[in-house]
Amino acid sequence: MIVSFNFGLYPQEELRWLSPHLVPIMDGLAEAGHRVERFVMGVKTPPAVNVLVYHRAIGAAALQEVTELKRKHPGVRVGLLALGPVSDSGEPSPTDPAGLAALAEAADFAWSILPPEDIPELAAASGKVARLRYGFSERALGLHTRSDASRLRDIDVMFRGPATPRRQAVWNTLTQRGAACFWMDNVGLPPYIADDLVSRSKIVLDFIPEPAARSRSPALSSQTLHQGTVIVSETAEAGWQTDFDGFAIVTPYEALADRCVQLLQSGLYSQLGLAALQKFRSETSMRASMEAAMGLPAFRGFAAS
Repeated sequence: MIVSFNFGLYPQEELRWLSPHLVPIMDGLAEAGHRVERFVMGVKTPPAVNVLVYHRAIGAAALQEVTELKRKHPGVRVGLLALGPVSDSGEPSPTDPAGLAALAEAADFAWSILPPEDIPELAAASGKVARLRYGFSERALGLHTRSDASRLRDIDVMFRGPATPRRQAVWNTLTQRGAACFWMDNVGLPPYIADDLVSRSKIVLDFIPEPAARSRSPALSSQTLHQGTVIVSETAEAGWQTDFDGFAIVTPYEALADRCVQLLQSGLYSQLGLAALQKFRSETSMRASMEAAMGLPAFRGFAAS
């Protein structure tokens, strides 16, 4: 099947945030044997399937375009990928309820990064919505995923997302105790730079979301694991925020700095990061995730037509 990702309406200034969220999805489709057109501005006719990458700013325009396309070309195949406004910390979150709900209803299918049951706007289209779960892909493996790569890691602790007072407090404690920290505030760095920085980190510190700063992105957790970097994850309540707890060192907020210092002093960060990567490899699959997502009824109809 040909799967075309459509960015015709997506705000150009927001495109820089998308790589860690979209590339694994595209790679999973390719690994499953599909032909992927990674950047398309126009709509493709069958046998191609169009995946419209959603942003809160395009709800009304996208709904009008999908409705008009289906009126003019009854056979056109249009799906929705609900990443949400990937900005600030680069974390997807659903917004624009009216636009998202109407667009999901008009589309042939919808894929969601977050659990559909947590997004009321997708409830009306529940029979044609699948959640995408990030998993292991050989294509995403980093350069430093070797047992002797610890000497290449010159960043002690990587912070991601905006600097808030509670995060800054952990930074201050770590730097006062001699840790070499780096703050990557998701300024839309090119993928090769972001991957390089993560691969050079001994620890990536993952905070729970705050009102002023989102965090904890499944895509960014997957990116970190593929680089063989250990994740120290702040304890979160049950729900999708705990999806990667099995591959991270889960720690209460008040003990985050101590945990990082202990790992740095023990020298076990490289061993633990590679062990988490191996566990991720054995328990998850981006290819299997995309195959499951394409098990929606709409795709059976596409195959039959």
